[in-house]
Amino acid sequence: MRPVEPLLMAEGLCRCYRRRDSFGRSKEHVRVVDGVSLQIERKQSLGIAGRSGSGKSTLARLLLALEEPDEGVVRFDGTIISGMPEKQIRPLRSRFQAVLQDPTTSLDPCLHVGTIVAEPLVAHSMGGADERRRRVAEVLRHVGLEADAADYY
Repeated sequence: MRPVEPLLMAEGLCRCYRRRDSFGRSKEHVRVVDGVSLQIERKQSLGIAGRSGSGKSTLARLLLALEEPDEGVVRFDGTIISGMPEKQIRPLRSRFQAVLQDPTTSLDPCLHVGTIVAEPLVAHSMGGADERRRRVAEVLRHVGLEADAADYY
């Protein structure tokens, strides 16, 4: 039997940015992510912690294929996604996402809970309005909330 491949695998990720002086001139390269390798098995989650400016957001953007690494490769479900054209990676985006730490910047207080929970379904054209409402209610129940919580801000 063939071993199960990790859902997400990063090998030797490096990303540099060019630091500029106060006049906007290029000064030097700063290596923000340096040789990161990791793997996430199916049904696992990954938390990235560190000081401000330590490369957490850059690493997340590399893992989500929002940026291309200078070195290394990211595989999602066995497929290399680093450097993949947007047209090809877009269908995969419904299968992964980042959950940001600060809810005050992640969750819009002007939107109902149901709208926020349904946002990925709408973004990926998954189901009609009735199906999305049913799925939102199901998700809310799964985390211990009543379906009517969808109407709260």
